[in-house]
Amino acid sequence: MAKKRTNSKKDSRKKFEKVTKNVEKTKELKMGKDTEIAKQLLSGDGKNPYYYGGITIQNFDDLQDHLQNFPENEVGWLADWIDYLGDNRTAVKIRETPSEFKTIINERYIELKRLMNTIQ
Repeated sequence: MAKKRTNSKKDSRKKFEKVTKNVEKTKELKMGKDTEIAKQLLSGDGKNPYYYGGITIQNFDDLQDHLQNFPENEVGWLADWIDYLGDNRTAVKIRETPSEFKTIINERYIELKRLMNTIQ
């Protein structure tokens, strides 16, 4: 015997709403995590600065201001410091392509600023 068909539109709608809520929740969690990382990278609060050639770099704003001063042989240490600040993703990118580190940092800086502007 065939099963009696239930109101499939209603069931589908409930499933869709549940999936939509889960997607929204995931986006909110990711946005919250990204926001926290952005705040940490742009402020540097509670973290040790990076010292290079008499320059003290506390955060991504300082790094952006002095980026042209960094030679490629300093990239490993810089990636470690960025990782220490909490941005593992950017640190990995820099380690994978050290010759592109200035571009990677510039792009990440722009991304962080945009993120902070959208939440304000």
